[in-house]
Amino acid sequence: MVAADIDQMMWAAETNRCREFAAKGIAANESVDIPIPANEREVQRFEPVLWWGPAFERAGSPHQLEQSGTPAKGTLVVTDKSLYLVPPPGTAGVLIPYEVVKAVDLSPINPHSLIVRTLCHRFDIFAFWQRQADKFDPEAAAVAATQLKARVAAYQATADRVVKPR
Repeated sequence: MVAADIDQMMWAAETNRCREFAAKGIAANESVDIPIPANEREVQRFEPVLWWGPAFERAGSPHQLEQSGTPAKGTLVVTDKSLYLVPPPGTAGVLIPYEVVKAVDLSPINPHSLIVRTLCHRFDIFAFWQRQADKFDPEAAAVAATQLKARVAAYQATADRVVKPR
């Protein structure tokens, strides 16, 4: 079996897993005026944050995406169950439930940027900004990455197995 065949099989398996979650209503979603549900405990807020996304793996690398397009600005909220970019009123933001998160990484090129990869071959980029200094904030990105990795791992380890596709 060649590497291309293995890659194709992995791509198909992830796509199937994505569909199973989506059929249960569990997926990363963009919408206007995203509310944080009352049953989610807020862990930490980061503000201001710029959001590029969503993008998909076959469309290019996260670095390519960050160099193009206009980001949305908002507040990144880490809860015990999900990640939210809460935008200004009337603007689209994003909700990413931890069940569908594959990886959380700092950008190797732009250390002020957090890359969240989810099922369905999707990634979202969040860039952290220092309002007072008017410059990017790699320290806040590192704190957010640490917090988010811990929350995702804890949630996925204790999530109700009935919800998780097998």
